[in-house]
Amino acid sequence: MIGTASMTSMGDDEFKDYVGSVTQKGMVTIPNEVRSRFNIKPKGKIIFRATEDTLEIKPIMALEDARGSVAPLALPKDWKQIREEVRGERVNRYQTKMNS
Repeated sequence: MIGTASMTSMGDDEFKDYVGSVTQKGMVTIPNEVRSRFNIKPKGKIIFRATEDTLEIKPIMALEDARGSVAPLALPKDWKQIREEVRGERVNRYQTKMNS
């Protein structure tokens, strides 16, 4: 039975176990409820983490999903400021070259 879930409690933690299947080629079927809960899309990436006696499967967050999750350190500059900085850097580089 693919996708069958059972509830288990350990202390304050409560979790569900899901049953998937493995094909002859080693492909794993992730139950729909798990894919929905963790936003795993077709062609998405997951991590298999193995320890001595456990196997964890975790979704990998795509870079596109992370966009906007961290505020930029500074506001973007306008083109005039960028152009002035580049000109200043060129002048400094030229002066250094001439003094060498």
